[in-house]
Amino acid sequence: MDAELQLRLVKVGEIYSPSFPIEIVQLFSGRMEQIKKVLSIIPEKGKHAVVYGDRGVGKTSFSNIIKILTEAHSQVVRVSCNSIDSVESLWENIFAQFTIPYEVATTTVSFKPTTSVLQNEIPLSDIIGQKKITVKLILEMLPYLNRPVIIIDEFDRVDSSYFNKKLFTDLVKSISDSLPTVTLIIVGVSEDVSTLIQEHESIERNLSQIYMPTMDAEEIREIILKGEEPLGIKYNLTVVEDIIRLSSGFPHFTHSLCSNSASLAITDRTNIVSDEHFKIAVNQTINNAHESLKNGYRIATLATKANIFKEVLFAASQVTPDEYGYFQATDLSPVLEKILGKPVPLQSYLTHLGKFCVLERGEVLKAVGGKNRKKYKFKNPLMKAFVRLNRTNDKYRAELEKATLTAGGLPVEDKY
Repeated sequence: MDAELQLRLVKVGEIYSPSFPIEIVQLFSGRMEQIKKVLSIIPEKGKHAVVYGDRGVGKTSFSNIIKILTEAHSQVVRVSCNSIDSVESLWENIFAQFTIPYEVATTTVSFKPTTSVLQNEIPLSDIIGQKKITVKLILEMLPYLNRPVIIIDEFDRVDSSYFNKKLFTDLVKSISDSLPTVTLIIVGVSEDVSTLIQEHESIERNLSQIYMPTMDAEEIREIILKGEEPLGIKYNLTVVEDIIRLSSGFPHFTHSLCSNSASLAITDRTNIVSDEHFKIAVNQTINNAHESLKNGYRIATLATKANIFKEVLFAASQVTPDEYGYFQATDLSPVLEKILGKPVPLQSYLTHLGKFCVLERGEVLKAVGGKNRKKYKFKNPLMKAFVRLNRTNDKYRAELEKATLTAGGLPVEDKY
């Protein structure tokens, strides 16, 4: 592999990063509405933001970009929570990243003494030392900072066994009341704010709720086309539309499909990303997916005899859910009728939906509501896109096998 080709492939990984959040503003796409909302909250006294939404919609990349955009005018830190964090350990982490400037004056002894002043910084945690982290101490330390913005990512990971959400919420209220120039931006996976933080009436006016939905088609298109100029490539229009469709609004799969497609084209020493490159990229994206997705799909669609589990799961991925991602069993009927080519009564697939909610079939769905008012949702929202990818990959494989048989040839290498 020559050096130029290798450099282009490295650049693919810099532009399309399915496994790592975006950290460069120029490579970030979409989310302008949410960015404007967060940036408008920061100057408001006593106001904080809660950014919430499904897993895989790009919240961590979003929090990275917010940090970069606010650093020019504020002291900003971004921390990630873990399952063993307490309120105290979270703030220890925050204070370890904040620094306070100080000056060191040095005088040179001579016939004409001169004094030089050096600027230096000290972590806030060094000033605190061995003192126990308390609400009182937190409120005493924050005024040392210059309009601090504290981004707390992955807040959904905290465990109530260690983390006192009521204490945290009371602290947010105290910060709002006594330190109005401090801004907290809390980010996490959740269907609503009340399940993310323990909210109470006295803090409602201090929290601005910002929902992060899946990306729309134009935002996904922006991600795709952002790589064309720097990589010197051009996506076929059909490839662009297929990536938009199969991404299902999740930037992770957009980055993966683009990375694989572009790498294949560059390796083929062509500037056109073709349908053939895309078909192979779909298979690569499936193979590179997280094991939990692959195992969940495999268990859900396992067949020892003829059944319609695969078709029912695909139909579930095709229906239009409500704003929280839920759908009703009856929504699947017209989709299944189109897939199977015959009328499909509710009772013929209702059991399948129920089994998708238990470990026997991978627990890929979850259900809420009573017997006659039950709604379903993909437990891992990324599974919806993964199901569509597998359905498309099966189609490509069938087309390849048909073409091979029609040509009377021997079995070919399974690229799809």
